[in-house]
Amino acid sequence: MKKISFFTFSFPLMAAALCLTASLALEAVPFQESPSRYFSSEYASSVYSASRALPEASAQDLSGSGEEVCRLSGGPLVPPDEISGIPQARLQETSLLNLLHEVQIYYTGAQISAAPLLAEDSDIAGLEEGPVFESDLDRLYPSEDTLCVLEMSGEQLKQYMEWSAAYFNTYKKGDVTLSFSPDRDGSTYDLFSGICYEINLSKKPGRRIESLTWPDGSEIKDRESVTVAVSSSRAFSQLLTAGEIFQEGSSLPLLVKENASSIRDLIQDYLVDVKGGSLEAPSLTGNWRLTGIGWDDALHQEAAELINSGQLSLTDSENGTGRNISSLTVWDLNRIR
Repeated sequence: MKKISFFTFSFPLMAAALCLTASLALEAVPFQESPSRYFSSEYASSVYSASRALPEASAQDLSGSGEEVCRLSGGPLVPPDEISGIPQARLQETSLLNLLHEVQIYYTGAQISAAPLLAEDSDIAGLEEGPVFESDLDRLYPSEDTLCVLEMSGEQLKQYMEWSAAYFNTYKKGDVTLSFSPDRDGSTYDLFSGICYEINLSKKPGRRIESLTWPDGSEIKDRESVTVAVSSSRAFSQLLTAGEIFQEGSSLPLLVKENASSIRDLIQDYLVDVKGGSLEAPSLTGNWRLTGIGWDDALHQEAAELINSGQLSLTDSENGTGRNISSLTVWDLNRIR
């Protein structure tokens, strides 16, 4: 596959080497290379049209339809949910997100990849070993988003990561489950590859990202320039405009390039052309984790069993848009004993 330079200017070779030698075990192409047919020759327009979601359909309607893309081996891409209604894939590293990170780094050469889990837990439950069809990719990435590369400072990266980590409610003494902010949708919670970090849920939003380093352990400095691969919706909705992440008047990340194909099409190309139709579940690297959780493991397990058996229920918002918006506590357990 012929490749041409993706970037319009050069970045330090040391940063590229860190990206390629990271413990993430990602099969990234050299930093200066990228398949040419996926990227427009000009800079993306500053005016962005919102991504088009796929027509709604049930997982059962879509499962196993379309052409076979590849064969999956090495286990499922996502773990089973410990607690029904709380997607485990948002609480820990998964092969599914690592696959998406592999794709984004391969086709951009960016140092860092950031991506959310877009599929609902009911949609990803069937990702076991065996054939993967085009319809599976539709469910895994139900968006027409394209892929962008942004240049930002280490300080801006931390601000972005803090915004993402605010998806969780703060863990408090007595909680026996985790919960999500009623003001946030799961699609706004990004996970990161190419770096190492911890999310301390005992801290208030804005102060949660800790131990942020490159894979070799070196600190990511505030004034350091980094490149990040993100979806077009994230780039144009939150990162290239002031608002949710950056205050009005503050400096913003720079758009380096936007590609011409959807991320979903890039995933399919990667599985077919790069992986040759055979995918072994990407390994887990341990590059991030949740911390600051101090519950008693026995009480947490009791809560999980009660929820899974239907004796306790998670709290959803009244309008149904927010799921699991309040943590269950020791006092909830005591009420039904």
